Amino acid sequence: TAGTRKIYTRYGRDIAGDDIGAYFSYDVKAGETIEVQIGVSFVSTANARENLEAEQNGFQFDKVRTAARESWEKELARVGIEGGTADQKVVFYTALYHALIHPNLFNDVNGQYPAMESDKILTSGAGRYTVFSLWDTYRNVHQMLSLLYPEKQLDMVRSMVDMYKESGWLPKWELYGRETLTMEGDPAIPVIVDSWMKGLRDFDVETAYEAMYKSATTKGKDNLLRPDNDDYLRLGYVPLREKYDNSVSHALEYYIADNA
Repeated sequence: TAGTRKIYTRYGRDIAGDDIGAYFSYDVKAGETIEVQIGVSFVSTANARENLEAEQNGFQFDKVRTAARESWEKELARVGIEGGTADQKVVFYTALYHALIHPNLFNDVNGQYPAMESDKILTSGAGRYTVFSLWDTYRNVHQMLSLLYPEKQLDMVRSMVDMYKESGWLPKWELYGRETLTMEGDPAIPVIVDSWMKGLRDFDVETAYEAMYKSATTKGKDNLLRPDNDDYLRLGYVPLREKYDNSVSHALEYYIADNA
């Protein structure tokens, strides 16, 4: 209706910057339903459109919802449980669902993704993953993925090794192609080694070892992952420098990585 709606069918203006957002308001009547599609890409607007057309061509909300439900049912059905109450089963499968949300795919349907710590756009022949909260996940989540979803875990290991190739370091807490340096230690090492020990070996093992050796031996001032490496290599532990510092947790994380 003239004066109440504006439709941009091929909006093509790119906007970049910090603290940028958007909102929409609609002239609706009681009981009226609005269906909105959003394409997402970390590469380009054109890729976002391509993703949307590939994944939701001929958009119908109920159809998309059903497809999403079927996809999740297939993933969760890899695990069958016995016993327990109905509520306990809900808790279990909710937790499994949460565990599968991240890491998530980063590449577009055409394989393109932003390289680690770079403006370069590369193309992946497999799944490129992101959101590696490794200090939180190296103890159990990735072990579970190796056992139940090995094809996903293998692509995650390949993604971590590729991050080293692109940036010079394995990830600590990677978020959409950037290293946040959150949390402690060198947590990619136990993830990669555990995957190899569980038989997932179709990745660049030599480069993975090169990356591990670099973080284990580089001096602290030049070490993105182990800033306390000088004292650690000299003393075998990280001494307390000031009240409430993280010397013990740093040392423990280094021990775990080196033991792997």
